[in-house]
Amino acid sequence: MQFIIIYFAETNIPYYFTQNSKLMIEKILFLSTFICFFAKTTKAQGVAVGATTPDASAMFEVRSTAKGLLIPRLTTTQRATITTPAIGLQIYNTTTNTLEFYNGTVWQSVTQSPWISDATGVYFNSGKVAIGVNGSNVYSSNAALTVNGAVDFTSSDSYQTVLRYRRNAETWEYQYNLGGPSSSFYGILGLSYQNSATTTGKFIWNSDNGTNNYMAIGSIGTNTPSVPKSRLHVFAGDVNIEQIGSGIIMKSPNGSCWRITIDNSGNLIRTAITCP
Repeated sequence: MQFIIIYFAETNIPYYFTQNSKLMIEKILFLSTFICFFAKTTKAQGVAVGATTPDASAMFEVRSTAKGLLIPRLTTTQRATITTPAIGLQIYNTTTNTLEFYNGTVWQSVTQSPWISDATGVYFNSGKVAIGVNGSNVYSSNAALTVNGAVDFTSSDSYQTVLRYRRNAETWEYQYNLGGPSSSFYGILGLSYQNSATTTGKFIWNSDNGTNNYMAIGSIGTNTPSVPKSRLHVFAGDVNIEQIGSGIIMKSPNGSCWRITIDNSGNLIRTAITCP
């Protein structure tokens, strides 16, 4: 009987194989060589499934036009049994039906957003929102929205943009209005109070269209502001100066300033003062 002797230097022991084992040994040596070559090749180039070679930027790529990639599917309870999950570890949570990854602290969903859409728009259903700020404790204690920076308001309305302040279960609201119900009110800024149930209300104050920078108080127009005719135009009501000694300051043509007040008998008193 013929023998094949293979000597392993590491163990310093010769091994004897019969002639019938030759084919098996050749297969083992070929497989070992192939595995070493494959490991060296894939280490350098990556692995592709469904393609000859992967993309140059990928270590592992799967290509298909008819099938998808199925990752491990675990319940929340099963997920909790994973000890020391690696950052970036991914699973599909069958309890919440969401794709999740471990961010180093908690399991975070990548398929479920706190922004929820419905038939009329999108709403946020989780906590407060901060824009233009970062770090911890950036939120105002009583505000649902904290903004650091300018806020631009636009409207699809042809004539006005409105910023409203409301309370639940109340029909009255306050509005900052830019513009009005027609093209003649372009540029008019005002503060009004409105009854949202009846769409009636009045302007507390409003400007003109910006040509003269006039300001109106007590505009009598319902829903439509009255345009002021002077720098300060009081449309309805009195001007009440309650503090004793205070009055109206006016400048004479020579540049001197005078304060107009009243005495106990109702007589006007002119007092020269330093111009403010």
